[in-house]
Amino acid sequence: MLKKKNVFILIIMIVFLLLSGCSGKPNGEGASSEPFFVNCDSDFVKHGDIIYFYEGGLSSEPDSKLRFLDVSTGECMPLCGKPDCMHDDADCNASVNATGFIRLMLYNGRLFWIESGSPEFILYSIKTDGTDRRKELTLDDELYSLAYGEGTAEIHEGVLYVCGSASRVSDGKPSIVCTVFSQPLNGGEAKLIYRSDERAFIFGRICGDILYFAESEMWPDSEDNSGKPLVLKLFSYNTKTEELAELYRDERANAYYRYLLAADDALYLAGYQTAAVFSLADKSFSHYRSDNNMAMDIGEGIMLRWESPNSYLCSDLNGVPLFHGTYPPEGLSGQPSGKIYIGSSNNKFYYYACLAPDDWSSENWYIMEFDLETHETKVLWEYEVKFD
Repeated sequence: MLKKKNVFILIIMIVFLLLSGCSGKPNGEGASSEPFFVNCDSDFVKHGDIIYFYEGGLSSEPDSKLRFLDVSTGECMPLCGKPDCMHDDADCNASVNATGFIRLMLYNGRLFWIESGSPEFILYSIKTDGTDRRKELTLDDELYSLAYGEGTAEIHEGVLYVCGSASRVSDGKPSIVCTVFSQPLNGGEAKLIYRSDERAFIFGRICGDILYFAESEMWPDSEDNSGKPLVLKLFSYNTKTEELAELYRDERANAYYRYLLAADDALYLAGYQTAAVFSLADKSFSHYRSDNNMAMDIGEGIMLRWESPNSYLCSDLNGVPLFHGTYPPEGLSGQPSGKIYIGSSNNKFYYYACLAPDDWSSENWYIMEFDLETHETKVLWEYEVKFD
């Protein structure tokens, strides 16, 4: 009798886990990446010890490559499984014909990305072992032309979901349009989910069966509006029922967000000098602001505030300071020339960071790992761009 009771309890637990909402765990084979890895204009995804990335996202170098980086061993190679390939031409499986961001995604053991053809936008994929590269889909030109700019893309249960903005000309004046749409990988019809003509960025994240997305108003384009509060709107879209709902709206000066994370029954947002957490359980909204106009980034239960180009402060989400750190790490020199937050995993923050020599004759780009337990920072990968 006791054995049957234990089996019944186990079944109930399994059903509860399957029905639970935004738990923060990757959705099995369908996971786009670990939940605290940024997917907005960031061509980095992480699964286990492997970071997959596209080196051309911040470079104008031709014939840039898809790469994999094993954070446990430091091994970094082009993602190509072709026998005897030298990885030095366009026939390499890791070669991508694009400059700028390609919206790298992970789904069902394959990496997906979007390239701009002539004139089509095409979704490609490759297995995570660097084999079986193929063209998957031609994107709906009308809808993607309204979303090709800054934004996000994810695949869930065989459907591509795109959130993006694009520059347009309306009545002879430049404007911005924000668009969210879906398109099945099997060639089915694309569907418009949301569109706005607000001057804003739009970006999303899928958790469970819900696409959460944020529309964050841009900085005012006129000095006359410099004190104008910026509007943030949070939405949910149920991919099963196709129900769209506005979850929350916030207005405050200088509150400008650049990415959204969804995990642990909460939505996490951050920008250049602001961050926020929205609870999906009680609909509460917690806002954080930097006092020195420096970037703020959020991980799992922790926030990293840059106090200067050479120092940062880690605190918990209640604002309690944990420790200070210095930058660049020991052994590296140069002028800090930019840091892009990649994401966090297992008490580590990852950045794509640039240092330049005093004469600015080159830029040295690094993938860095900030260990929040040991307070050490190490370089996982580096790449030098020389200027003529």
